[in-house]
Amino acid sequence: MTKEKKIRYISLDHDRKEMVINTYNFGFNARFICNYILKKTRSLKLVGDGSYNMISVNITPDETRVESIYEDVLYILLHLSEEEQLAYNAMSKLEDRYEFYLSCLERGYIFAEDEFNVPVKELLQIHQQFRDGGYKNEWIWIKKPLRDYSIYVVFRCKFTTFDFTLNLEVYDLKKTRLITEGLVFRTGPGEFFFDKAFKKIEIKNDTLYVLDFLSRPVFSFDLNKLRDGTYNVNYLYNIKKENMNDNIKRITW
Repeated sequence: MTKEKKIRYISLDHDRKEMVINTYNFGFNARFICNYILKKTRSLKLVGDGSYNMISVNITPDETRVESIYEDVLYILLHLSEEEQLAYNAMSKLEDRYEFYLSCLERGYIFAEDEFNVPVKELLQIHQQFRDGGYKNEWIWIKKPLRDYSIYVVFRCKFTTFDFTLNLEVYDLKKTRLITEGLVFRTGPGEFFFDKAFKKIEIKNDTLYVLDFLSRPVFSFDLNKLRDGTYNVNYLYNIKKENMNDNIKRITW
């Protein structure tokens, strides 16, 4: 018996056809919204018809259709008229573009709903939560009291339409006073830029290490300096403070 697949991935991109919209920017700018939605779908364990674990909506100048389910992906092509594309290009407010991304996803869900049992109601509720939260995709990666140093550390992630940042905040143990804070690293707006870069922390010899998915130390912090209010970070592997700057500049408007 084939195991029913849960929806774990959401994507909004394009079908590589020439369009009025800057298609290179489009997928990157929309990615932080898709990341927010997929985290919620995983926590809710949403299921479609059981044959796919990813919903991929791709804008196209061609007609709207479901291309196929291939390798567990429900691949939806969504027609955008030239007028819609020009309207998107003319948008000067971030919130207007966020609503455009959400509307594209919603149109794709609804088109495929009946044939593929897309859980539209639940997905639209997630979209509304995103709106109600101010169109933000932010989360705490790790928060931990370090009693030997009388500090409480918080690693905070912020995923936006233009970039991803990991920041460190250091508080007293009661979390009533911010002692110091700073940027750990910044990179492009895509999970493949950051997802494997930080997986756990380790304390050794008065140093806090951040380890990647292979348990290699990539960042280190002098805990005594943090305790004393001096922000510091050392870069130990192939990640710098600022990464993918050309990509970020290209997709920022």
